[in-house]
Amino acid sequence: MTERVLGEVGSLLGSFHEAARGFELPEGVSRHHPELPGTRTVVCHNDVSPRNTVFRNGRPVAFLDWDLASPAPPAWDLAHVAWRFVPLSGDAGCARNGWSSPPDRTHRLRVLCDGYGLTYNDRPCFSGLVTRRMEVTASDIEFLAAGGAAAHERLVSEGVPTLARDDRIWVESNAGGLDAALLGGRLGG
Repeated sequence: MTERVLGEVGSLLGSFHEAARGFELPEGVSRHHPELPGTRTVVCHNDVSPRNTVFRNGRPVAFLDWDLASPAPPAWDLAHVAWRFVPLSGDAGCARNGWSSPPDRTHRLRVLCDGYGLTYNDRPCFSGLVTRRMEVTASDIEFLAAGGAAAHERLVSEGVPTLARDDRIWVESNAGGLDAALLGGRLGG
């Protein structure tokens, strides 16, 4: 996952959000999502990750697996993408995701958010949104598993909620550097 590809993933997500702007759910249809900051919502994918991204000639061209799509603030989607693509994870988490050594996560976060076009006003405390996203993901998996959803029971048995919370702890510990990188201006000028 080169920095160029990371920026392109951000751009692709931003283009999707722009295309979805203005879509309204039909009357009587709703989708619950946690209370989130910001009033502007768009249709979000809610599970963009490398496994849900189509690459053609090494470049991201589409997202798949839309079963979690629902209206939410765009930064909610971007927080998940940052977690999964940067990756926003400790050294052990990076190794689990195939990194032989951890990448420069602060720099990569900035590349992703610049590619997306995240505004300056949406950058302060972005790491806090990422940690909230991680906790909601872990809690939702546990809730669905407790309700008997077999796929989520498997995720709990594999320790996925614990791994998500480990990642959350890493982000909380590194929040100052992550947020400072985002506020440091656009890359390349």
